[in-house]
Amino acid sequence: MAAPNPQLEVAIRRFGAQAGVTPAQEAQLRSAVMADVDRLQLLNAQATAGQLRGFTLEATAATLIGTYDKRGGVTSLPAASFTSTGVAASAELRAVVGIQAISIQFAHRTWQDAAGQRQAVSQNMVENLQAAFNGSPVLATQLKEAVLQAHVEHFGLLDGSMTAGATYDGSTLDGTPKGINLPPLALQTKTAANSRGKYDPRDMTFVLGHEIQHGFNDAAKDAATHRFLRDIAIQASARTTVHDYSDELRGYLGAGREDEAKAQIAGWNALLSRERQAAPDLGGLVLMLNTQSDRVLDFVQPDQRNPSGAIIKPGLTFNPDGSLSQTPANIAAMGQHYFDRPSPLYAQPGERPVALGEGRPGPSANYTNYYGTWAVERIFAAEDRANVSHRGARPQIAIDMAGLGLKEDLIEMEGLDLGADRRPRPYLDTSRTPAVPGHFHHTQDASMGHDHQHVPVIASERIRPSGDPLVDAWIDALQDGDDAGARIAQGALARSIEGPRPWGAGARAAPARGDGEEQAGEPRWRQGMPASGVGAGQELPGIDRAQPPIEPAQAMER
Repeated sequence: MAAPNPQLEVAIRRFGAQAGVTPAQEAQLRSAVMADVDRLQLLNAQATAGQLRGFTLEATAATLIGTYDKRGGVTSLPAASFTSTGVAASAELRAVVGIQAISIQFAHRTWQDAAGQRQAVSQNMVENLQAAFNGSPVLATQLKEAVLQAHVEHFGLLDGSMTAGATYDGSTLDGTPKGINLPPLALQTKTAANSRGKYDPRDMTFVLGHEIQHGFNDAAKDAATHRFLRDIAIQASARTTVHDYSDELRGYLGAGREDEAKAQIAGWNALLSRERQAAPDLGGLVLMLNTQSDRVLDFVQPDQRNPSGAIIKPGLTFNPDGSLSQTPANIAAMGQHYFDRPSPLYAQPGERPVALGEGRPGPSANYTNYYGTWAVERIFAAEDRANVSHRGARPQIAIDMAGLGLKEDLIEMEGLDLGADRRPRPYLDTSRTPAVPGHFHHTQDASMGHDHQHVPVIASERIRPSGDPLVDAWIDALQDGDDAGARIAQGALARSIEGPRPWGAGARAAPARGDGEEQAGEPRWRQGMPASGVGAGQELPGIDRAQPPIEPAQAMER
């Protein structure tokens, strides 16, 4: 059985030799240190490097998760985490030791500043991170559970290419620990010597509550992503005239909406818990409005007629103490008020825009198009791997853009990676009748001359002939602006033996599916599948099973 190395054993024994520490507490600390093999390995390495030189028992200030002094290499542990008797560590102590292990790891990271120079994490950054947890009982409990369940295994720092308040690293394929990445400046206190510091304890509390919840959501979100990859592989392999990915995208984006909505509710509850410590008797909604946090406005807004009142956003039902439960109705409402917020480029007067992602010079994607960019990349990758032809031509890709909230310009400005074949990819926007042709361009880098830029389609840039006369007649009419001709051609195509359904009454009216919910009868992707389609037990050419694609990190607005 793995055991503490000599350096870590010395630190544990020194703890036991301190005044006021009992033999039971020393034994419990050793038990907590050895409770997890990976954690023990990390603590051994930290002790060997001199980053962890000792433990102390809190004497005066009672914290919730403890503290770490980078200069002295000493971790202070809450006395409440120990039990009065016994040698086995409580779950509370195991969680606290785990939190301190990843805090020590974080304290010795580096980050790149605006000038491209590497900077070490400062003691101020460590203190601010731990103060956020120690200031909110709900947040501290959330973190302890997340550490015990291995949902949070590291704290990291964002680089300058990503504009977000934080991100969460979920399920990984290479063994990278799950965890939370934060902007370096958001952890630094603004001072005369550091005018760029942006630490706001209220905002940090909300952000951490939001990101930790992504960990608890990760299994369901990961399952939804795998369903999406499976379903687009089946769609890409179908020998039909048109591959309509609207339902697959609807399911994937719906899972993202639910994930983000649950995370936002968790952020609210974490911040409410912090504010309750200073004002235990004040009404919860007014207490939150008093924070003047912009994030609170996704839930409530000030009542102009009653300065001490708050107007609750439609669909939300708060508990008497002001907290918000993760009920289906609250999650659905929060998805609408948070995930569905528009990009600044499309926000109407009175709407609250949201911007995140890699857009240059500044972010422009909302949540739908941030996640949608990756999903569109996966669709084209699936099409390339399947390489199916029907009637001698590649099937046309169709997407209900407006019905899904997707915008071609926002996706291209986010940076779209079309893989090895970087030529413009034609698609049909079925949210209009008749459908409208469009093109997606490779914009992830400057290799095609459009680095994170939208590429407007010029009149001469036409969709190439498919080889199917019915399809070509339809698309030519669309590109020529001949609506009447397009309707006639679309009708002829729909009436053909293997033609697609007429979109005018289909795609836009398709109901949103919940996570894992199938329509009545057979799943949509099996209905009408030709006999030559992929059957049970067969490999799907649209999925690279050796190297499944890595989904983008769950990101939160700044």
